[in-house]
Amino acid sequence: MTPIFRPKQLLTLLISAVFINSCALLNQAAKVEKPKVVDWKVKLTGISFDAVKLDYKMKLANNNPVGVKLSNYTYSVKVEEQNLVSGTQNEGIQLNANDTAWVSIPLSFTYKELYNIGKSYVTSDSVNLAFKTDFGLDIPVLGKIQVPFETDYSIPVIKRPKVSIGNFSMESISLMGAKFNLKLKVDNPNSLGIDLGKIGFDFKVNGKSWFRSAIEQGARLTPKGTTEFNIPIGISFSDVSLSMINSIRKGEPFDYEIIGDVDVKLPLFDSERFTVPIKQAGSLKLNF
Repeated sequence: MTPIFRPKQLLTLLISAVFINSCALLNQAAKVEKPKVVDWKVKLTGISFDAVKLDYKMKLANNNPVGVKLSNYTYSVKVEEQNLVSGTQNEGIQLNANDTAWVSIPLSFTYKELYNIGKSYVTSDSVNLAFKTDFGLDIPVLGKIQVPFETDYSIPVIKRPKVSIGNFSMESISLMGAKFNLKLKVDNPNSLGIDLGKIGFDFKVNGKSWFRSAIEQGARLTPKGTTEFNIPIGISFSDVSLSMINSIRKGEPFDYEIIGDVDVKLPLFDSERFTVPIKQAGSLKLNF
């Protein structure tokens, strides 16, 4: 015989079923953990005298028995509470049950953008970057949630070495020509050493090219110091008039110009070699 339920009894049964189902959902929700960042790292992937490239990675852990979807995330890098880099990524990354996954964010900025935030960084050795990320996750039962993460990291501020002439002297003179010594001074304003490679330049006197050279130095510039290099110059009188040599020997000033470049490398960051231009002009007197 089929039982007959009155409307009031049906309503009671329906409310009981909804209540029992809600309790089950609440019980499941209580057991669900928010994914969290359990590790992070920042790697300098490129650095020069003009710009910086970084790879910022965060390790997300999902400790739930079901998979979780990372639907999107926003990120920002700030200096002194001012935005330096920011963006949004809509990536459908799946976090498997009881598993971890790395999220990588490539970042880049120029030192000019940094100097626009604070002029003091022109002379600073480093800058502290404040990283902030908000992960948008779709979690069963809980639905869409946000998982924030913040950290900070310091990077060096690299400045260009300065090249100047320290001294110019005659070593010897003969009927065929003369030998000079050109002393180059390289000031390294950075708190780290810089490897010096090839020096290539054209040395002109009174508008006429006296010497072209490409010299491999293989030296390291002292941090916060000045390194000097002696560049031997041999001049043939067939290329330079004897009257000009005699004029210089008498101590008469002459105009000079150096145009070229220096290959350098930042060994600490295993950077590629890049060049520092040399362009300097002025007046010199010969030292004996």
